[in-house]
Amino acid sequence: MDIIKGIVKAVSNKDGKYGIKIGEYWMNAFGECPVKKGDEVEIEYEVNGNYKNIKNIKTTKPYVEDNIKQDGISETARLRRKTDCIGYAIELVKCGFIKDTSIKEIKKTAEELENWIEDKSPKLFGIPIDNFQ
Repeated sequence: MDIIKGIVKAVSNKDGKYGIKIGEYWMNAFGECPVKKGDEVEIEYEVNGNYKNIKNIKTTKPYVEDNIKQDGISETARLRRKTDCIGYAIELVKCGFIKDTSIKEIKKTAEELENWIEDKSPKLFGIPIDNFQ
């Protein structure tokens, strides 16, 4: 019996059988698939001609979507936007629009930009805030 470890790239369920793709390899078994795309797994399998038959499968690290949302926006999107706003504030300093170059002033400007984006973006662009990144 061989063992392969990796991240599930695809899952197929049909007719009481399932397939799991790890890297470039498809492996198969009977029943309902116990893992989902994105899970990190360890699979014991047996080679039978061109087929790799799953004998045992263990999830070593489940895939977790970025579904922590506050006010309709994911935490990843919120952090990305905050970083962008800090970058914009620094650019305003470089261009001379902000004379006070203290960290406190740059942070204040970035927070103002972030608040403006949060308030205006759905109205300006007509898209839900969670899609605005």
